[in-house]
Amino acid sequence: MRFLETSFNPWRGLLVLMVGTQLLTQEVRIANADNNSRINWITGVYGFYQNHYQEVGVSYGEDGITRFRLPYDSYSYLKQNDMLNYGTALFGQSSVKDILLKDMELTLGVRLDYEKDALDYNYEKYVNEGIVPAEDFNSDFSFFEVLPKISVNYRWSDTQMNYLSVTRGYKSGGFNTTFEQEEDRSFNPEFGWNYEFGWKASLGNNKANLRFALFYIDWKNLQVYQPVPSGRGSMLKNAAGAFSQGAELEINLLPVRNLQISGNVGYANVKFTDFIPKPEEDVNLAGNKVPYVPDLTGFLSASYRIPFNGGLFHDLVFSANWREIGKIYWNDANEYSQDAYGLMGATISLGIADFNLRLWSENMLNTTYRSFQFTALGNVYAQPGRPRRVGLTLSYSL
Repeated sequence: MRFLETSFNPWRGLLVLMVGTQLLTQEVRIANADNNSRINWITGVYGFYQNHYQEVGVSYGEDGITRFRLPYDSYSYLKQNDMLNYGTALFGQSSVKDILLKDMELTLGVRLDYEKDALDYNYEKYVNEGIVPAEDFNSDFSFFEVLPKISVNYRWSDTQMNYLSVTRGYKSGGFNTTFEQEEDRSFNPEFGWNYEFGWKASLGNNKANLRFALFYIDWKNLQVYQPVPSGRGSMLKNAAGAFSQGAELEINLLPVRNLQISGNVGYANVKFTDFIPKPEEDVNLAGNKVPYVPDLTGFLSASYRIPFNGGLFHDLVFSANWREIGKIYWNDANEYSQDAYGLMGATISLGIADFNLRLWSENMLNTTYRSFQFTALGNVYAQPGRPRRVGLTLSYSL
């Protein structure tokens, strides 16, 4: 349970937030134990139960009542959301080696997924010391989906292989805890067909491991965040369609003893194919970039380990990394964006018996950037990224 009470301007009011979550999950798997078998399989069952309670109270001060021209001497409201979510899934997958061609492997899988959501919602307003019930309801709905998977792998040699996979993805629907219209109480499931073609290689006696992949994702009912009509909060709605296409490259190198270099780079072109957020305005955002998805991501790290021969100290590790984040759009209309930026970090780690002492630094160049941005009440708000940080961490291994 978490309780937060804070004042906020310019309303000079009070915001109170109470959140409590209980989550229980369990998965059981059964698989064949013979890895040398021509046919390998795995099957299992998964289940979860989650109860989430949220209570939000807002009290408007004198400035807030004046600013929003409220005809009251005092005004506040309390929203209570008691959400219950549970589900189960049955899954199975089987792989057959040497099918059609030697060293070709076919994998077929399926997942049967059931989920149920329920919401007990209560909304009360407090006007001039009196209680005004605004809305009170109980809603529930359930989802059942069949999610297939098929992939083909072909091993050219002991060190190289190609693969092609097709899978159906799914994200369940749910309830919005902030909404102002009946149709915005809930949002529908999101679906996607994922296509991927890739190449994997292990070269130079495992001193160089590489993976390259091309992908395409076709989304239907994509869940996207939208501001509520008044601008006082956000909610999830469904876009009719979107797609994502791009490429990824991963490299892991061991050029000399105790030196490891690894990195990855990914490019993604993610756009709406059909999205009319406000039907009354008949504005289609097809062709716009999907927000919160950078077009380029990259990470490069290098570490060098100096081992010690016994004694109190057992190793000293120097490492450095660079993280690159491409351009990000902050809204569906693509009016606001963050240009590409990079963050540099470094660590010096000393192993002392069962302890590890780390001197670290993040954003060493003190790069200025925005980590999040949104629009509310006609204003644009931005959260600045973390500035340069330096720290010392001591950990103990049991």
